[in-house]
Amino acid sequence: EILKFRNENQEARNVAVFGSGHLFDFPQELLDNPRLQIFLFDAVHPREVRNKSFEANVKFINCDLNLKPEALLASCAEELQQCELFISTNLLSQLALCRSAQLLKNEVERAKLARQIIENHLSFLRSMPGKSLLICDFEKRFIGLAGDKVLEQTTLWDYAMAKPLRSWAWDLAPLGEISKKYRIELEVGVWRIN
Repeated sequence: EILKFRNENQEARNVAVFGSGHLFDFPQELLDNPRLQIFLFDAVHPREVRNKSFEANVKFINCDLNLKPEALLASCAEELQQCELFISTNLLSQLALCRSAQLLKNEVERAKLARQIIENHLSFLRSMPGKSLLICDFEKRFIGLAGDKVLEQTTLWDYAMAKPLRSWAWDLAPLGEISKKYRIELEVGVWRIN
C-alpha cells in the first residue's frame, strides 16, 4: 500500500512516516531511493535502525506522537512543512492503548480518552499540507482450533472509522504462542485521509 501510494504521487520528494520505529512495515525500495528525503517520526528509533545505511536521505525525529495536533505541528513544523506525503503506519491503535492505560484505570473514561487520542491523530493527518495515508489495525480476533472465532473485539475503542479501502488479516500470535486453544489475528486496513 505504501509503494502504491508513493507511485501514485511520483512528484513527491519528501515523505513523513509516523510510527516508523523498527521500519518493519516500510518498503526497502523507498529507503533505497536516493531521490527521496524521508523523515521518520517516532518516540524511539532503535540503534540497529539508526546504524543502517540508506540510499534515501533519512532524518530521524524523536517526538511524542500523542501530542495534540497543534502541539505536534508546532514542535515539528520545520520538517513537516517540507513534506508532500504523510504516512501513519501501525500506530493509531497503539497510541490510544498506551496513553489511555498510563493515565486512566476507569474503563469508561479510558475508552473516552482513547477515542479522543484517535481523533487527535486523524485531525493531525487531515491538517497536513499534502496527501496522507493511514494503515492500522482495527479489529482483533481470537481463532479457535477449528478455525472458529472465539472472540472478536475492536482495537480502536469503537471509534467510528469509515470503511477501509482495503483490509487484510495479519497473524499476531500463532497457535501455541499465547494459548494452545486459540491464535490471534488483527484485521488491518488502509485509508486515504486527504
